[in-house]
Amino acid sequence: MNNKTGVLAAFVTFACLVALGIIGYIVLTLIKPEKSDQYFAVLLQLLGLASLAGGYFWGQGRQNQKIELIKKQTNGTLSSVIERNDALASKNNTLETEKSVLQKEVEFLRDMVKGNTNHE
Repeated sequence: MNNKTGVLAAFVTFACLVALGIIGYIVLTLIKPEKSDQYFAVLLQLLGLASLAGGYFWGQGRQNQKIELIKKQTNGTLSSVIERNDALASKNNTLETEKSVLQKEVEFLRDMVKGNTNHE
């Protein structure tokens, strides 16, 4: 069941609960008018709880969809991401080594241009 179907089912269920509650309120008002105020208060509380539960379950469904999408994108593991990070770290180390060698060569050439020949 996709998310739109679940939301529609929750809405229809909630609408049915509201309709039953209103019918029950009308019947109770006709049979025992003195109890109708208490019934209405309880009905509002139950509908409020039902709407909160519906919102909670909808949010859980959305979260589960996002988790499934992440699992699908990573095939359940992060091994490809870890391998890519390791390869990039190795390349970074190589570039750092080359950078230090090039800096030493630049210093050597600057010293040669200045006439300083004392190098190791």
